[in-house]
Formats: sequence, structure tokens, C-alpha cells
Amino acid sequence: MLLKKKKKNQKHSQFRTNTWKQDKSGLKDAHSQQTLFQVKKGLLDIRKQVEKRETEAESIKTKLTRQLSELRAELEQIEKNKIKTESTIRNLQKGTKN
Repeated sequence: MLLKKKKKNQKHSQFRTNTWKQDKSGLKDAHSQQTLFQVKKGLLDIRKQVEKRETEAESIKTKLTRQLSELRAELEQIEKNKIKTESTIRNLQKGTKN
């Protein structure tokens, strides 16, 4: 009787072990697939963020280039006005000396 019970327990134990191994490998595959999906989704999100930031950077670069051109033109105008003012001051000083 004890021998029969022991064999029955061994068979049941072996069945549970084999079933667990199968389930475990199935879980590993499912987990791997889920992880792979999450990684791919993460990469896609990162690509979208990179593209968005590149677009923003290009927009900022264009804006700054335009502002730089405007500032250069303004500086050029200021330098011309400075030369005219200095010339006027010299002419006025010559006029007061005479």
C-alpha cells in the first residue's frame, strides 16, 4: 500500500514538474514577446521625440538666423550713423574754431 502511494506521488510530482516546465517556458516566451513589444514601443516613442526635437531645433535655428541678420543690419546702420555723427561733430568743431 505504501509503495503504491509512493509511486502515485512520484508520477503526480513528475507530472507537476513537467507541466511547470512547459508553463514556465511558455511564460518565458510570452514574457520575452511582451518585453520585445515594450522595447519596440519605447524605441518608437524615442524616435518620435527625437524627430519632434529636431524639428523644434530647426525652427529655433531659423529664427535665430533671422534675428542675427536683423541685428547685423541694425549694427551696420548704427555704425553708419556713428560715422555721420562724428563727421558732423568735427565740422561743428571746425566751425567754432574759426
